[in-house]
Amino acid sequence: MPNLVVRLETGTQTAGDGQELQEQGGTQKKDNKRMAAISVLSNFAISQGKAILSASISQIGITTGDYIKQEQIQRIVGYAQDAIGVGAAFLVNPVVGALAVASLGIKYGLEISANIKQVELENTKITYMRDRSGNATLNGSRTGD
Repeated sequence: MPNLVVRLETGTQTAGDGQELQEQGGTQKKDNKRMAAISVLSNFAISQGKAILSASISQIGITTGDYIKQEQIQRIVGYAQDAIGVGAAFLVNPVVGALAVASLGIKYGLEISANIKQVELENTKITYMRDRSGNATLNGSRTGD
């Protein structure tokens, strides 16, 4: 009687003549091509959407004459982009997310510091202008009443 050897494997797919594996490989290649095409199209659509949004936002001040509103909208869009970037960083890895939060903290800290220095400079200029014009006090009197 011949010896019969039985081999059990887990996690593999076998076929008698390999035909089933070839068919599965063919459909997998088609799926990969389709996914690549969808990815390219979605990236193109996203980039075009961003370009249209940024072009329309940058023209608000020119078309309406309200440059303060344009600055506010651009600031809001910047905050939204930063929030999306931090969210994406946390999805990648919590350490990367923490680094993104730290970099935004530094960025906004420097902006706040620059704004404080600008206000101090403007206040100093205003004080010098008041002294030169003779309006030393806020109510306009020269005597300090």
